[in-house]
Amino acid sequence: MVDVPGMRIQTLSDATNKAALPFKVLCLSDIHLGHHRVETEFILGNLATYLLDRNFMRGVNLVVFAGDVFDRLIYLSQDFITDVDVFFVRFFTLCKSMGIRVLILEGTRSHDRGQSARLIRLNEHLSKVHADVTYIPTLSVYHDERFGLDYLFVPDEWHHDPNETLKQVKVLMAEKGLSQVDFAFMHGNFHYQLPAIVKAPKHDEHEYLKLVRWAIFIGHIHIRSQYEWIYAQGSFDRLSQNENDPKGFYQYELTAEGRGIATFVENRNAKIHTRVDCRGVDTETGLDRVSAVARELPDDSFIEVFVYKGSALANTRIFSERFSRLRWSVKVEGQIVAEQVYELKKDLDYQPVYIEPATIVGLVSERFEKQKVDSEVSAQALAVLSALVKEVADARL
Repeated sequence: MVDVPGMRIQTLSDATNKAALPFKVLCLSDIHLGHHRVETEFILGNLATYLLDRNFMRGVNLVVFAGDVFDRLIYLSQDFITDVDVFFVRFFTLCKSMGIRVLILEGTRSHDRGQSARLIRLNEHLSKVHADVTYIPTLSVYHDERFGLDYLFVPDEWHHDPNETLKQVKVLMAEKGLSQVDFAFMHGNFHYQLPAIVKAPKHDEHEYLKLVRWAIFIGHIHIRSQYEWIYAQGSFDRLSQNENDPKGFYQYELTAEGRGIATFVENRNAKIHTRVDCRGVDTETGLDRVSAVARELPDDSFIEVFVYKGSALANTRIFSERFSRLRWSVKVEGQIVAEQVYELKKDLDYQPVYIEPATIVGLVSERFEKQKVDSEVSAQALAVLSALVKEVADARL
């Protein structure tokens, strides 16, 4: 076996339908439609550049959305919902005409909220396109009969203990008579992706590498990375500061000669978010520094001015009046140590939520408040939920 970056060479499994190869899969994740910062219409436009281009999609057999298609709970009254529906109807129509299968994995609960299930109804009932689309909300092994390939799907937060998730993965594979799957699609993170000081649930990359023959694709962490044949594609678009690396998705081709070739496809139109460090400089120097960066940025880019507390540059109005075509914000540093800790948490964008009988009512109540749900509606819903929790608790006694 010879391994080089982006390529894996080994013997195909006996179950693989060699006559059907080559096989090509696209894996995207962390699209975050409905994002509060980057407009959904902009993200969909970038997706359309690739997923609605018949020439680009030629030869593709499978498209996998590996979690976080949505950013938050979406309401039908929001203007962009029509754009979402139109995009996916066009995408499903193209996939049906080209024989492309689509698999959609549930991502982080606080983002996806099961809303990808609506895309299935859109495909089957509303648009009646009837493309080959499947929504996968649970830990699953999916067999692709066309190529004789097996795919493992691991949603985010499947179990609060990743070791328990791994046990369930092994049990599930044993039930299917599998010692290895060909591909894994996951949402979460591995140890190698996070600093050791971050106390978040982490999957064991070494254990999963043993279970997967060709490639593992994982979403959730927005920064792209690679470890052996693990490919973390990162977010499709640039959604916040400190994500300066290229954005996009992975394309993977498996050939009849036993070559697995990974290629990163860059979203070259990803939104620009940049920060200009003006800490400790005088106002005139800061103005010159910021202006030099602003002049080079495309319209509608995000630019953040980083200053010490009390700086005159903290008033972004002096910039926004001069460069109104850009989006301005300011980051004020008070205590350096505290700011570094804050920055780490922000960059990782990770906050596990453990849903248990003792916490579920409070969590739902907090979410209602953030979503500004009508007080009468929320009170009724919380009363029903409390009764259900009590009923389940009583049944266990």
